[in-house]
Amino acid sequence: MKSQWITFCLFNLVLCSQLNAKTLFLAHFDEGVKPEVAANPDASVKGEIKISPEGKWGGALDASYSGEWPWSLYYEALDHYQPLKGTVEMWVKPKWAPGEERYAPLVNIHGPSTFQKSGLLLFKYTTQASLTVAIYNENNGPAKGPDYVGGPPLTWEPNTWHHVAMTWDGEAKVVQVFVDGVLSARLAGEKVALGKEVTDRIYVGCMLGGKETAGALIDEFRISDTVLWEGTEVGKQVFNPPSQPYTKEK
Repeated sequence: MKSQWITFCLFNLVLCSQLNAKTLFLAHFDEGVKPEVAANPDASVKGEIKISPEGKWGGALDASYSGEWPWSLYYEALDHYQPLKGTVEMWVKPKWAPGEERYAPLVNIHGPSTFQKSGLLLFKYTTQASLTVAIYNENNGPAKGPDYVGGPPLTWEPNTWHHVAMTWDGEAKVVQVFVDGVLSARLAGEKVALGKEVTDRIYVGCMLGGKETAGALIDEFRISDTVLWEGTEVGKQVFNPPSQPYTKEK
């Protein structure tokens, strides 16, 4: 009975969050990198950015190359990211298998001045088969580095589409990762002391100062101003991934 009551309460909290959620940033990558929803739609591009016609719906950012094709893509974070609460989600079509030794950054929300004291990095580490979040806390710094949370090994096949989401809540002190609606990783407690400083850059499919890329197509990249989903048990299905592209209204 107690577990049912907790589930009921979480469901209602999530429903309220979703009804009140605001989309801060939304990029479809159908014809280019200009987002549909953004306070500042200008993208900062280095090198050649490619748009693939083989997106989940329409086009997709081709973040599948590295090394011989150096590039980077980021957007200004001001008004696109709430440092204490939010959700980042995207559709990803990796060209790599989970067991491959490849470093693959999906999104890097980077702080402006206090190195490693604000922001988040969602990535696959070289020797791991899971997705990991690096949490840049306000009590950390260059000497200590970020805190990490990773999930179980991924089971997806190369060249297949998957919905990936990351949420953070500085008040509840919880960070979560979802893969295809399943809670893949969760970190709660004092290690989630998220910095209050607004970050200045949101890198998509790459990261600051690195040559590595996501090695994947990325589609329907969205940032919301609240936590859209809440999970308590890793490995459990929490929500069904979206069945159509997002719009300004939804």
